[in-house]
Amino acid sequence: MLLALGMLINQALGQATNHVRTLLRHEDGQDAFEYMLIIGGISVAVVIGVALLATNVPGLRSATCAAIAGIAQYSTFSC
Repeated sequence: MLLALGMLINQALGQATNHVRTLLRHEDGQDAFEYMLIIGGISVAVVIGVALLATNVPGLRSATCAAIAGIAQYSTFSC
């Protein structure tokens, strides 16, 4: 009886060890995290580029507001 119990415990530990090894080798989460970092970096670069463009081009804000007001002429849009 003790021998059978020992064999069951040994088998359970072996299966648990294999599951841990599989999780450590599994890299799907790492790939998703890397893609998230790339997308985040590109987003930050786009926001910085738009902010720099808006401050360095004179009249861009007023031209944008006029264009939006022309499209949304029936709404209560104001800049």
